[in-house]
Amino acid sequence: MQLQQIVPKDLLRGDPFAVHGLGIIPLKSESAADLPELDLLEQALVHGTLQITEVSEGGAVPFLRAENSGTKPVLILDGEELVGGKQNRIVNTTLIIAAETSVTIPVSCVEARRWHYQRADFASGRAMFPVRSRAVQKAGVAMSLRAEGSFRSDQGAVWREVDESLHRLQVDSPTASFAEGRETVSHQIEEFVDRIRPLEHQVGAVFFGPTGMLGAELLGNSDLFARSLGKIIRSFAF
Repeated sequence: MQLQQIVPKDLLRGDPFAVHGLGIIPLKSESAADLPELDLLEQALVHGTLQITEVSEGGAVPFLRAENSGTKPVLILDGEELVGGKQNRIVNTTLIIAAETSVTIPVSCVEARRWHYQRADFASGRAMFPVRSRAVQKAGVAMSLRAEGSFRSDQGAVWREVDESLHRLQVDSPTASFAEGRETVSHQIEEFVDRIRPLEHQVGAVFFGPTGMLGAELLGNSDLFARSLGKIIRSFAF
């Protein structure tokens, strides 16, 4: 099921700060959303309660199969990277996969020149598609929702975003893999992750750079935000 956005009534702005040019305005709330206890994507994959695979042996670029055999729902955030299968993907919308449920999830390819099995299932990339590229991805999804009620992206636009990232990073990836490009600057990205820590009662943040606002992330309670902060930072620091 799709996670509906929850905006606390007592949402407060914290003091802004910056790390290496990335500005952050914390968003805090003392009223936690009434949510069930949730596992995150990477936790469920490591514990083996969630398995993500191609929808069939032949596969289908815009879809994957997610099977949650655990007792807790699993939260998957919009833009999360999945590595493996016949090609790496990113998730097209934020989802909660109910316990003991198997569903088809909408995804986009971020590895255009591979269509063979690297592994049978998918692991978490522990990151999200960069915020600027995610805006392009989400624009395509929004158009698809209006036109046909589906969460498909403009796959060509997503591939162009990957190509531009690889070109900017001067990475020659044989499979046009976004993950290969991100790996070349992962040491720099992890500096942001190490230095930006969640505050008490923090449920979200607004991010800005030298040219203005980059975007914002808001989760239902401070525990979910704290556990998701690393991959959120990787999206905005890329």
